[in-house]
Amino acid sequence: MGDKPILTFDTSGINRLADDSERDILINRLQSGFSLRLTFTSIDEVAQNSGGERRNRLLRLCKKLLASGDCLLPIGELLQKLIRAFEKDPSAFEWNRVEVRLTEAEEKAFRGADVADALSEAVRREAAVPKRRFEQLYAEAKPAFDRVFEANPSSRPKSVADLIGGLQRGGQYWKIAQSLYDRLAGHAAEEGTVRKFWDSSPPFQCVMGALCAAFYDRDVRPPNLPRSLEAGWADTFMAAYLPYCDQFVTADDGQLACYREVAQLHVPGLIIRSWYDLRGAVCMS
Repeated sequence: MGDKPILTFDTSGINRLADDSERDILINRLQSGFSLRLTFTSIDEVAQNSGGERRNRLLRLCKKLLASGDCLLPIGELLQKLIRAFEKDPSAFEWNRVEVRLTEAEEKAFRGADVADALSEAVRREAAVPKRRFEQLYAEAKPAFDRVFEANPSSRPKSVADLIGGLQRGGQYWKIAQSLYDRLAGHAAEEGTVRKFWDSSPPFQCVMGALCAAFYDRDVRPPNLPRSLEAGWADTFMAAYLPYCDQFVTADDGQLACYREVAQLHVPGLIIRSWYDLRGAVCMS
């Protein structure tokens, strides 16, 4: 994408930009300073907007942003492409050389395609199922962990990194990683294979990090601390996109905190910015 740093907006950032009174000025300055990268997740979430006028206004904004950028594959397809490339030749695998751009989404955006109300409703219904399962999974696990920590308070991890370290030492982390890998690959893999893929795939590391952050926030954090890493189902898996940009922008405080935890662990050079920080910096430039 050239020499400019790559900047990615999440859906909340796209919404803030759409509503900004200086939108056109901001877009021009962003395009002059960055290569803009959108994700399939954000475009999909835009398509779920129930207000037809609002939805298509946001899609037109995506078209403008993509004029100087690109769009990445859906998360599942992206990770599957990485796994296929890894399994083809593990010794030669380089995650950042696997093509993961979604040309079809770019073409649709450039054509200015609108999304009908019926299609938008269908997309919302489809997305609601994994969202419910995601929250249910963590809710069902919490009582058992509460009992463990009540019986042995010193066993409670003090941070996301502490939790991940404990899960890795105990082996549970790798069982979760193996389950995710097997589902994406479509076949069972040995733990050693999964560990080798993890070692060489920051996108996979980031998904695992975000899953652990969600686990910490919902089930593990000390009861006297408020929730702060409130990334939902889509935002959690969207962490796979983090290694594909230099700066990631969100207006969601929970996602901001979650991604900063994940980036610190797995993509230390990545800048996670709030929308308000980016806007202030762009307006001063």
